[in-house]
Amino acid sequence: MWWLYGDEPFVSPVEPIQRESVATAPSGYVTLDGSDTWAFTRCCTYECRPAQADMLHVDIWWRGHNVVADAGTYSYNAAAPWRNGLAHTRVHNTIEVDGLDQMRRGPRFTWFDWTESQIIRHESGDSFKIFEGEHNGYSVRLGIVHRRTLILAGDTAWIVIDDILGSGMHDLASQWLIPAGSVISREPSHVVISTPAGTIAMDASAQDMAVELVEPADADALGWLSTRYRHRMPALSLVTRSRCDLPFRRIVVFGLTAELSVTFAGAHLAVWTDRGAAEIGLQPVSQSTLGSIVQSTRLLTPSSR
Repeated sequence: MWWLYGDEPFVSPVEPIQRESVATAPSGYVTLDGSDTWAFTRCCTYECRPAQADMLHVDIWWRGHNVVADAGTYSYNAAAPWRNGLAHTRVHNTIEVDGLDQMRRGPRFTWFDWTESQIIRHESGDSFKIFEGEHNGYSVRLGIVHRRTLILAGDTAWIVIDDILGSGMHDLASQWLIPAGSVISREPSHVVISTPAGTIAMDASAQDMAVELVEPADADALGWLSTRYRHRMPALSLVTRSRCDLPFRRIVVFGLTAELSVTFAGAHLAVWTDRGAAEIGLQPVSQSTLGSIVQSTRLLTPSSR
């Protein structure tokens, strides 16, 4: 570029990108956009060969940094567990049921029983951005549908609500991968984390889920980030697990601040930070197939707590 244009491109002012929330079909790529934060997920029905079992995975960006991220690819030809090991559900920021991938793994790059999904709700208001979608990846083998709701409340907190719809006892797990993150403080259901963008907090106290810190190990693909082919680095991996009788609802909240508290009673969820607060009315999990999960939203002032 310098040979053609000289110094001008390197010293010219750069206009900030004006982001807008989008939901595209049939690719299923969905974004929710705030003022200095945005999130990405995917909710689609595959029409060509899937690459990874990652439906309803969530990435979160804040102040230009990917603070909750996808693990990447790493390698297609390395020894186990690295032979396309980052394609599995368990290394994505989504829900894994009974230790199974969302689709049945075939040889090499193939998957069987391709996931079918649908976007139920996508809206972007001034105070709340909301996405709801579901996939049936576990329906053939387990009779289970995973419905996920993602909410940005007042530019201060990301709320992830997972309804696992089915019957019987099942093991649920989800990882949250945080690049260059380090733990500042930790309680059983609450973690405060330093990231390149600033301090964030993760809370899973709505159902008293313990947050497990996973130490990366060469023999396990969990807790690793690959930003380019054949290169990997450790990343902060926070995992929540629960054995429960379905249908069951799981709630995880990420506050874009160090101060975060969450209360959940009946069908009312309240999220408090030092920058703002929100109250959300939810449909009971037993009725979550009857339209939108989110029934009401309102912002609160921190002093109204």
